[in-house]
Amino acid sequence: MQNFQLLRLLPLLALAITTTVSPLHAQRAAPSPRPLYDPALYQNGTRTNAAFKSLQWRNVGPSRGGRSTAVTGDPTQPLVFYFGAVNGGVWKTTNAGQSWENITDGVSDISSVGAITVAPSDANVIWVGTGEGKPREDLTYGTGVYRSTDGGKTWTHRGLANTQQITTLRVHPTNPDVAYVGALGHAFGPSADRGVYRTRDGGESWTRVLFIDDSTGAADISIDVNNPRILYASMWKFQRTPWGMDAGAGRSGLWKSTDGGDSWTELTFNPGIPRGLIGKIGVSVSPANSDRVYANIEAQDSLGGVFRSDNGGDTWTRTNDDQRFVIRPYYYMSITADPKNENTLYLMNLSVHRSIDGGKTFSSIRVPHGDTHIMWVDPNNPDRLINGNDGGATVSLDGGRTWSSQDNQPTSQFYHVTTDHQVPYRIYGGQQDNSTVSIASRSDNGSIGERDWFPVAGCESAYIAIDPRNTDITYGGCYMGSLTRHDQRTKTTRDISVWLRNYDGMGAIDVPQRFQWTFPVHFSPHDSSALYVTSQYVWRSRDEGASWEKRSPDLTVADPSTLGRSGGPVTGDMTGTEWYATIFAFAESPVRAGVLWAGSDDGLVHVSTDNGDSWKNVTPPTLGAFTRVSIIEPSPFDAGTAYMAANRYQQDDFAPYLYRTTDYGATWTRIDAGIPMGAYTRAIRSDVKRAGLLFAGTETGVYVSFNDGAKWEPLQLNLPRVSVRDVRVHDNDVIVATHGRSFWSLDDISPLRTLTDSIMRKPVHLFAPAPAVRWVSRGGGGGTRPGANPAFGVHVDYWLAAKPSGTITLQFVHSDGSVIRSYTSERARRSDSTSSAAADSAAADARARLDVEQLSYSAGTSTVPARAGANRFVWDLQYPDAKRIPRSISDLGTFSGPMAVPGDYTVRLIVSGDTLTQPFTIAPDPRTSLTSAEYMAQFRLREQVVERISSLTEAVARIEDIKGQLAERARQVGAEPYADSVKQASTELRKQLEAVRADVY
Repeated sequence: MQNFQLLRLLPLLALAITTTVSPLHAQRAAPSPRPLYDPALYQNGTRTNAAFKSLQWRNVGPSRGGRSTAVTGDPTQPLVFYFGAVNGGVWKTTNAGQSWENITDGVSDISSVGAITVAPSDANVIWVGTGEGKPREDLTYGTGVYRSTDGGKTWTHRGLANTQQITTLRVHPTNPDVAYVGALGHAFGPSADRGVYRTRDGGESWTRVLFIDDSTGAADISIDVNNPRILYASMWKFQRTPWGMDAGAGRSGLWKSTDGGDSWTELTFNPGIPRGLIGKIGVSVSPANSDRVYANIEAQDSLGGVFRSDNGGDTWTRTNDDQRFVIRPYYYMSITADPKNENTLYLMNLSVHRSIDGGKTFSSIRVPHGDTHIMWVDPNNPDRLINGNDGGATVSLDGGRTWSSQDNQPTSQFYHVTTDHQVPYRIYGGQQDNSTVSIASRSDNGSIGERDWFPVAGCESAYIAIDPRNTDITYGGCYMGSLTRHDQRTKTTRDISVWLRNYDGMGAIDVPQRFQWTFPVHFSPHDSSALYVTSQYVWRSRDEGASWEKRSPDLTVADPSTLGRSGGPVTGDMTGTEWYATIFAFAESPVRAGVLWAGSDDGLVHVSTDNGDSWKNVTPPTLGAFTRVSIIEPSPFDAGTAYMAANRYQQDDFAPYLYRTTDYGATWTRIDAGIPMGAYTRAIRSDVKRAGLLFAGTETGVYVSFNDGAKWEPLQLNLPRVSVRDVRVHDNDVIVATHGRSFWSLDDISPLRTLTDSIMRKPVHLFAPAPAVRWVSRGGGGGTRPGANPAFGVHVDYWLAAKPSGTITLQFVHSDGSVIRSYTSERARRSDSTSSAAADSAAADARARLDVEQLSYSAGTSTVPARAGANRFVWDLQYPDAKRIPRSISDLGTFSGPMAVPGDYTVRLIVSGDTLTQPFTIAPDPRTSLTSAEYMAQFRLREQVVERISSLTEAVARIEDIKGQLAERARQVGAEPYADSVKQASTELRKQLEAVRADVY
């Protein structure tokens, strides 16, 4: 109590002393240790090996938004808005949110976005500050400031790479080269790069104009647009640990500058500001009245709330003390003053709140998703709004009465991924701040859309397990140990939690079962009735969760100092996310029953070889205290071999940590060579067909190893820079769960499974194609757009040591030796086409353009790729089309040829006189019951139709030729009237032939 009284007296004493930061505190940004991120090193570190270039990641979806804390709009174009995803880059809409396009993929490596601003005086200038400023545990780090001067077409890195988490970016109202950055700094450690930065030359150089200490960063900045020399900045002490966070107090408070940031005066102790401990503050000066300043202040003992100053911050009045507006302050607190009405303001928290009476009372505005973070209001038209929340970004053009959808943004954040054994298979995961998802890996429709996904067991943080006996039954976790069983057929869900699960607000030390935010849920690969989940113990159920048996002692360190209440000293935060000393990774060997592996989030690894009757601590000696064991992957080839992905980013250590054991954990080998600093490791998975082929999910993307982890190289290809939280190998595909860009699939990795150094030394090599499935529906072609289907047909992969000087040819051959189709590398039309050049020119041009866009996925195109390195051509299983009547009014499309029936075929690759062959199989769609005879009957009928149409086409061609000859002969002998009558008769005949063709078509 005496300490508290002293705290209350300190502000009064402070009023008697000057609280101005002198210009000496404004300094050039001091050189910091070598930054985690270097643009040149990053680009070199993700350069694609020529052996992988034939492969392409496919965005499966879902197109459902993830968290966004950065939004802005174009003040000159009413339908143009931008948002930054917390791990998904920058997106732009030109139709007020009806659709969104990513504008940073391929032209920058922007990933996590903390702030985005369109320069008020030049809408072509867009500033982006990277690194989410709402510091959840699952955040990823930023890489500094970026700037575009052409509306987002190109981007330039503008420095401040080591600030990591940027909360705010404000641009001078009349000078697009002057900007201020609020840097929170490293989320998990002390950081000399915290504070407020200013540039006056478009980011060429920066000056740190406000710095408190290495634990206090900038939470918010507001510029007086009427006098841009006046700025307000809130400073906030914050640092996370692996088991919680320390937020507020220290030098947290509010500051003001009247000279453009050269000097600052602290306002924290001015009359009306709460005395005692201060936390996070959101601040906004009214554009309608420069003397009106609003602040949402976190303060201890419920003294916080909404505050207003009517004299530029000299004195303050608490206008609203409703503690709903300071819930989880580290995550919310943003406040936005209306640009036209000094009494209107918006407040972000669990929902959007608006006041029209100067902050005294608030009403809720319904937006499509809760957990709201930021609101941009058009300075010229306050009815134009864009809101960023945990479901993405949403636009309103009518002052918040209606909003655009957020189900058109593929920025979902997933923690894990699993698949089932259906054909085609489905992909499962829990989406942060949304539901779980089961999504089709391919759709019979044109693309994978909302009709192809639905929720299953568990919630946003779930591991999901599919009952191996019935794919309709799923089991999924949720925070605080909640566990549910869901039956998709009956649409029923049952709570099967191991323990009571309502411990909100309690420290981990007081909770009987410590379940991680995302705790393991797995079925045994050997016993289809054995379901495992983990808290600090391993639990097993054999009756679908009706009862549970403890199968281990506490397998964590459980240091008491890591088990207290998280948050504070101003506001506690215990919602289950912060529970520590838990089993974070669990798996059973697929080779030997009863070999169980468990890894804790506080640095221990255990193994049981007797189905959990006893456990042995096999922690690698070099693992380090409090290291999170993220995923343990038992080898599918050897019972004593396992792989482990671990990380220490929660201790401000961004190195990768991968390990391998071949003796049940008795010894471990570090196996992360080739993965750079910053790409800390989240997941490791083994291929299921080639021993030693491994895949790693890191904070910046995907890596691959062909030699059991001795060396890694990027497998990034076209995958955006994004946190890859989990990897799953399913048959021939690799699926990744990204934490900001939904699910992606690398379809058909067959060439990776046979790729060797000796193959790459050959001038040419043709890989054996994997079996192709003749699906009932093509389902659309491959690509990278959200919800894209896999390319339909057989994937033919081949290696060219150098680009051939001549033409290369691919032939697809029937079992009887006849050539079905032949394609070449000439960028023209199909080599088997007999249509006229004039009739085919437009289609050939279109195909050529498509070839450029889809060099890897050539399904339905004629051009065979001929690049140095790996190439892929996809034959769509189609026989030659019917010949087309040139310039026919009915020639709106082409009657396609029959599709190859299931069976055995051969592909030939002809390069520089050499011919290579490989057999392949076309399999029937397993969902159908067609017999071989029925497939053949279908083939013969379509073949007859094609032949008939082609014969009519040839007849028309002959008529056209005769017409031309007669016309020329008549002109020569001066008998044009006779030629006209012949021309009329032949035209009538052609019409009859075309009518027949059209009827058939």
